Amino acid sequence: MKEKKNLIVLLPNFKFGGAGNSVFSLINYLKKTDFNISVICVGNCDYKNLFNKKINLYELENKSLFSLFPKIISIVKKIKSDDKKNIIYSNHHYANIYSILLKIFLKKIHVIGVERTCIYELSKYFSFKDFLKKVFIKTAVFSIYRFADCIVSNTIFTKKEIRNFSKNNVVQIYSPSISAIKDYKNKSIKPRINLLWVGRLSKEKGCKDLVYSAKYLNFKANIFILGDGEEFIEIKKLIKKNQNKNVKFYLKKYIKNPYPYYKKSHILINTSFFEGSNNSIVQAINENLIILASNVPGGNKELLQNKKFGIFYEKDDASDLAKKLKKMIENYSKFQSKLSFKKVFLKNFTSNFSNEKTLKVINKI
Repeated sequence: MKEKKNLIVLLPNFKFGGAGNSVFSLINYLKKTDFNISVICVGNCDYKNLFNKKINLYELENKSLFSLFPKIISIVKKIKSDDKKNIIYSNHHYANIYSILLKIFLKKIHVIGVERTCIYELSKYFSFKDFLKKVFIKTAVFSIYRFADCIVSNTIFTKKEIRNFSKNNVVQIYSPSISAIKDYKNKSIKPRINLLWVGRLSKEKGCKDLVYSAKYLNFKANIFILGDGEEFIEIKKLIKKNQNKNVKFYLKKYIKNPYPYYKKSHILINTSFFEGSNNSIVQAINENLIILASNVPGGNKELLQNKKFGIFYEKDDASDLAKKLKKMIENYSKFQSKLSFKKVFLKNFTSNFSNEKTLKVINKI
């Protein structure tokens, strides 16, 4: 008889987006298993009416995870059972730290921590407050990650980073970014080329590079920006200041179904200061878009397969972004033809393949 398991998912921000989609996909994949699944998140869970199985959902006050830690301890104590294996499946640096502390403080707790971005993120600061926060998190990550039962990295790059301070408990599994692999189809870029940017409008995502590049573009283009966040208003103002008769900007907030935009677009642009396994890049490759990505630490080189599926520009250099876009357009057919080889690589990101690997990790604990 199989041992029953309590799976406690700790995802501070369970909103529509990359991490939310990945965790939602895994929970639904586990519908045929005997797991008792509980979810702890801060604020409202965008997916609460979409799960295909009954889960215990704890939506906490919209406060810092640090201030909520006593409440989380109380919830975990309530959920855990002495006659079941209790596993916390947490996501992101800070949630992983708290999960490992729970394992240390409480008995009969196992932890799988998922690292969804690169460790380099903790060395990139955008303010003094951000500096203090990341120094604390980085110190904790380096000190206690080795006490987790397993750390799951969603890129090979970050797996190598983690092995520098936690050698024996890290595995690599790509995120379940797509449900199925789509056939290769050639696209035409006449009369206008459609450029797509997808993500959270925050400092670390660096969307300003794309907006500033507009003044250098000498070809007709539609630029679709799909995302919301603290920089939405600022990006909107910058678009007005960087008008170009050749370029039309379309600034949208978060769109639940972005695939019509992928379908009509030709190039996806990623402008981040650092990355993990970026879902929008994988989805774009699946939809036969070529990629222009920032040359930064993290998963970008991995996802582009060392320029097989696109090229790189130098971060914080809008003129270089425009220059590389021109190069891609001039050689569009050559770049896009390489997408015909995408299937073998994209298999790693299909929901069944990714979630099955994660299930194996869970069952080994």
